[in-house]
Amino acid sequence: MCTRQQTIQLASTVPSKLETARSTVSSTMKKSSVYFSETVKVRYSLSLEDYSDEEYDACWYSSEEYQTIEKDLCRQFMKMEEGKILHDMKSCSRGLERYLTVNAFQKKESQRVARRSVLDEQTHQAELNQRDEEAIARLYNNVSSSCQMWAAVLGLRDQREAEKYIQDDDLETRFDDLETLTQAQESQESSIRQDYVAPQKIYDSSSTRAMTSPQQMAVTARSA
Repeated sequence: MCTRQQTIQLASTVPSKLETARSTVSSTMKKSSVYFSETVKVRYSLSLEDYSDEEYDACWYSSEEYQTIEKDLCRQFMKMEEGKILHDMKSCSRGLERYLTVNAFQKKESQRVARRSVLDEQTHQAELNQRDEEAIARLYNNVSSSCQMWAAVLGLRDQREAEKYIQDDDLETRFDDLETLTQAQESQESSIRQDYVAPQKIYDSSSTRAMTSPQQMAVTARSA
C-alpha cells in the first residue's frame, strides 16, 4: 500500500501530460460567435394535445425497440471484448469502452486511489488540527489528472469524428444537388431534342401563322 508521500510523488508526474492534452484541445478549438438573422421566421408546431395515437407512439421507444437496442449493444460489446474492430456503419463503440473488463478495472482502481488519497489527507490534517480544503483539492486533482487527460483525449476524438461526419454530410448534399441539376439539364435537353426530331405544327403566340420548320420549332421550345 502506498504511503501519503508516495501517492503525492507518484501523482506529481502526471500534470505535465494533462497540460499537454489541454493545450492540444485548446489549440483545436475555434473562437465561437453568435449571429442573429435580420429576418424573423416563424414555424408552427403541432401541440402535444393534438397528436394522434400514431404520432404519440412515434415519439417514444417501445419495449420491443429497447430489447432490440440491448441485443445490438451486447453483440457489439462481445466483439469489443474479443478485440475485434467494429467496421460496419451500424456499429459504434462510443460509450461502451468503460464497460470493458480492462477499462472497468482501471476505473475502479483510479476511484479507489483518489478516495484513499483524500481520506488520508483528511486524517493527516485532523492529526495536526488543521483544515485546508485547497490542499485536499490539489491532491485530488493531481491523483485524478490522468483520468482528466483521458477524458480530454476522448472529447478531442469525438470532436474530430463529428467534424468529419459534418464534412461528409455536406459533401453528400452537394453531390446530390449536382446530380439533381445534371438530371434536370439532361431532361430539358432531351425534351428539346424530341421536339426537334418529331416536329409538329406550333402556332406563334403573336400570330396565327403555322411554324413547321424544325429550326423554328427548336427556337420556340428554348424560348418557352
